[in-house]
Amino acid sequence: DEIAGNLEDFVDNPDRAYRIATTETARATSAASMDGYVAAGIGQVEWLISPGACPECEDYASESPFTLQDAPMQPAHTSCRCAYAPADPGSTPAGGE
Repeated sequence: DEIAGNLEDFVDNPDRAYRIATTETARATSAASMDGYVAAGIGQVEWLISPGACPECEDYASESPFTLQDAPMQPAHTSCRCAYAPADPGSTPAGGE
């Protein structure tokens, strides 16, 4: 809310400011998660969907796990609330790699 409030000085529409704030915060969080997974030696991630996820995100979840290099970028779209999580070490990445 604070970030969105600060953006309202630059964006005329408060709803747009909120969407920008949530989307860019999610982008930064996802990038930090991936950096942490790399540092921890985690090789695969699951795409976790949020309640009411869109068909695109449901597809990503069904294609999980992904290698870190092949994981689709998060957020997948504006206001995406999905997240990465380390995959079960016994799981097989999408594509059978």
